[in-house]
Amino acid sequence: MNKKISDIQILRALAILFVLLQHFSLTPTIINIFPVKITLPLYIGVELFFVISGYVVARSFFSGTKITPIYFYSKRIFRIYPALFVFILLCYLSNLISTSINLPEGVVDIFSLPWDNLLKRCLKILLGIYINSIDALNTEGNPLAFGAMWSLSVEFQFYTFVFLLGLILVFVTKNNKYFIENFFLFLFIFFYIYILISRLMILFNYSTNLFIKNYIVSYDFDFLLLGFVLAIIQKKEWISPKFFLHKESAMFMSPILLVIPLFLTSISESPFAKEQIIMEGISSPIIGLCFTILIYLASTSGCFPGEKSRLYSVLSWIGDRSYTIYLFHFPFFILIWILFYKLFPLAFSNDWNYGFAQMIVTALLLTPFVEFIYRYLELPLIEYSHKFIFKRLRP
Repeated sequence: MNKKISDIQILRALAILFVLLQHFSLTPTIINIFPVKITLPLYIGVELFFVISGYVVARSFFSGTKITPIYFYSKRIFRIYPALFVFILLCYLSNLISTSINLPEGVVDIFSLPWDNLLKRCLKILLGIYINSIDALNTEGNPLAFGAMWSLSVEFQFYTFVFLLGLILVFVTKNNKYFIENFFLFLFIFFYIYILISRLMILFNYSTNLFIKNYIVSYDFDFLLLGFVLAIIQKKEWISPKFFLHKESAMFMSPILLVIPLFLTSISESPFAKEQIIMEGISSPIIGLCFTILIYLASTSGCFPGEKSRLYSVLSWIGDRSYTIYLFHFPFFILIWILFYKLFPLAFSNDWNYGFAQMIVTALLLTPFVEFIYRYLELPLIEYSHKFIFKRLRP
């Protein structure tokens, strides 16, 4: 793996660590110590994932001498679906356990669904339309196991849009790569500017297109656009690496570009608030810009020191498996809660006990499970697909 990709993997690691810390029970317990109440800001790890995904998708889509949308989409499918099928099996297992044992009142509704409803949800996840049928950002009526599925649905729909548009453009232009690159670039810049204006209209309480506000803005599609546009601009070498900073200065700027989004999120509304005027109108555009610059620095100057250090190696390991960790952490939270309830009820004696116990046991159980799925399912299938399928489609 080259240095540029390595630093982006470190960003993936930071993104998934942010998400895990946001979801661990211990984090709000710690935050509640402070006299000033703030919004727990670590959920913006998802937005960082979005910008990274947009960037990586564009690099993949335009990587060959010719554009081959089927090759691109096949790679996405083989990357996403193997672990996703295991996730669905794990959801069925947690649903079976949750409905088979005596759990406290209210817990069953958080941990499980009626079987017919579960099947429908799983099918929608596989089709990438989970966010189209329910309010996926609303915890009410949305079981814990599916807490991360809204973002996967957003990414899958973005990949599908790129694939379909690319397929049309390849056919119409007879695979004129220069035209297709520029078409995507200016179309996505136009989309982003339109979404940005819509965000500002929210800030000033002007009415805006409900589809843009309730769908595109709420689900942060513009973060994917930013990463995609950055990759094309970088490929065209419109911005020289020297335009920004030398490596040492980039390393100084990188923490700042992470702290600014965390600060802005902490003073904005909760992600579950009905109205998020500050977050959607001011904070999100600035956060998107910070993350875009951060990825640019990671892919050119380099953001992180100590490439040969143990910490860098650990973060690289986490970054490589970030998708798998993201996918399975909620089902593991359910199974660990039930494990404590049945075998170690003292864990519930206070918030601190449960918080520490949940974090430690999750690390001990989730780490080997993720390693097994990544090493013995995802990697072999990706290798197989490259050998026997993608070589026929590769441009």
